[in-house]
Amino acid sequence: MQRPQYVPPSSDERQSGERRSSRGGRGRGDASGRGRGGGRGGGRGGGRGGGGRGRGGGGRGGRGGGGPNREGWRLELAAITQNPDEAERAGVVFLREAVQVEVVKGSGEQQQRKRTKRDGEQPGGKSEATVSGGSGEARSDGAEGGMRTEEVLVIYDKMPKARRHMLVLPLREIDSPQTLKRFHLPVLRALHATALKTVAMLQAEDPSLTFRIGYHAIPTLQQLHLHVVSEDFDSRCMNRELRWNSFTTPFFIPSTEMMAIIERDGKFDGTEYKRYLRQDIVCFRCQHRPRTFDDLKMKANTALRPYVAPKWAQEAGLKVVPTKFVSLTSSTGPTRLHRWHLPSVDGVEVWIKRDDETGLVTSGNKIRKLQFLLADAIDKEHDCIVTIARELGIECHLILRTDYTPENIPITGNVALDMMMNAQLHLVSVAEYNRVGSPQLLSDLGKRLEQEGKKPYLIPVGGSNELGSWGYMQATEELCHQMKDLNIEFDDIITTIGSGGTTGGLALGVALSGLSARTKLHAFCACDDDEYFYREIDQLITNLGLGDRFKARDLVSVNDKYVGLGYSISQKEELELIIKVAQHTGVVVDPTYTGKALYGLIHEIKADPEKWKGKKVLFLHTGGLYDIYSRLDQLSPLFAKSQIHTFASSQ
Repeated sequence: MQRPQYVPPSSDERQSGERRSSRGGRGRGDASGRGRGGGRGGGRGGGRGGGGRGRGGGGRGGRGGGGPNREGWRLELAAITQNPDEAERAGVVFLREAVQVEVVKGSGEQQQRKRTKRDGEQPGGKSEATVSGGSGEARSDGAEGGMRTEEVLVIYDKMPKARRHMLVLPLREIDSPQTLKRFHLPVLRALHATALKTVAMLQAEDPSLTFRIGYHAIPTLQQLHLHVVSEDFDSRCMNRELRWNSFTTPFFIPSTEMMAIIERDGKFDGTEYKRYLRQDIVCFRCQHRPRTFDDLKMKANTALRPYVAPKWAQEAGLKVVPTKFVSLTSSTGPTRLHRWHLPSVDGVEVWIKRDDETGLVTSGNKIRKLQFLLADAIDKEHDCIVTIARELGIECHLILRTDYTPENIPITGNVALDMMMNAQLHLVSVAEYNRVGSPQLLSDLGKRLEQEGKKPYLIPVGGSNELGSWGYMQATEELCHQMKDLNIEFDDIITTIGSGGTTGGLALGVALSGLSARTKLHAFCACDDDEYFYREIDQLITNLGLGDRFKARDLVSVNDKYVGLGYSISQKEELELIIKVAQHTGVVVDPTYTGKALYGLIHEIKADPEKWKGKKVLFLHTGGLYDIYSRLDQLSPLFAKSQIHTFASSQ
């Protein structure tokens, strides 16, 4: 089952919850109570007035004022710990654990129990003399030592400061680090153990992520919570200096350090840590001091990061295995995978993986490849790229195959985008390109740049080489996790092929991961023919050291029947299909690559419906949206003028 993302309540719901809790409840079952009666009330100011502490009492009453946004979130945290079953149903919970922890002899818990026994309460808020843990219960008096079960929740942070950001909460009433005592050490150990398990689960989904586990010295939210946050800090919510400093300076106390402080001192103040929030912002990776916060985020997000290959790839004996990558995506997780209700397609369950949403203004499949290729360029200290590279501040040179000249080339579509990114365009005629070949052209341009004193990094067409192929081996791992979460298996995967790198990496990923036992990979040509691409993929497989194990024909079915008029040339029927699909599904495919693949898939289904009947088919959308803008002259006559209306106000 897929873990749902938490959708926070509206501001009206927050304020309504705040008003309800500020009055305090009457009985044990009140939704805003703690199991003894009333609600916890408003902000931190004003004391704990109102009502007794017995089961039928008036609750704790209000705690004073507090802003609705902050207080609303406090109340949500409280409600989550009171009603974990309800939180799970609402999709807030990532993980729920019952953790066996040791209570150290002489920890002071026995003395605390004596102080709270008269209230019928266990230290931390549980009633009676034992602490229930869901999967069992244990007893401990602190002086003797022993084991105890702590129940812990891991929830999605509703304002994530990174791609992965979780909060680990105890199902005990502990306000903040400032209220911690030595008898809370078992709770802290349970939170830490659960955080480590959470990291392992998240890294299984994305091995490239590294994590921080810790507490804010002075948290703004009530109810103790341990942060598990990935170190990319790539999120719209990481949008100001104070938030950056709260996670990247000593204000963020590592979990192990907090446990050591409590064990040594028996308390935690935190006042001395306030100063870190106001210090100048610094990149925690390289100590760079940026001019602006936006500069800081770009520097942090484009720094080299360690990469750990999927286990099945590590065991394959590949000759080329990347150890570093650089983030080029703006998303906070895997690209979307969802049903795609194509018009006039019956009897087939079609899904789509949205790699048109991988990030950057260009987006698409190239981003996955470039994360490894550009990491290699940065690691080897190259100062210019012969492909796309402006996002990293590296000079960019592009070779374009076209019969246009610098004087008459249309500044539309991808060409306009290239120029906006300040790329240097080098035009080569189609005849020259075919005569010399792209490898030689790359080499010639590289030598010319070297003569100018530059150190170019050459990336082949489509990023299609051994290192670039890892983009879609890693994408296969991402897909495997999504399929497991959704409890779905695909019979067929459909992609387009224009240089062979995406399909080659995907074919190896499907084979090595075990998906090929059930799933067949199909690639529809955007140019050239099937024999050409089989040779290209075979060469890639050989270069990676697996030529004796795999042959391209066994891994993928390449279909060249729908190239149509040729590369980047569209037939009217193809463009009509693109418009129809966009109008019915809201998904736009490009004319050069995915449009031809979709056109081919639909024709194959209609030609042999029995072959496809009942199948689950995944279509890989590899991006290319901007190519639409270079076809407006062809597309415009196909739009229905009846969609355009004259409107006059009645006033």
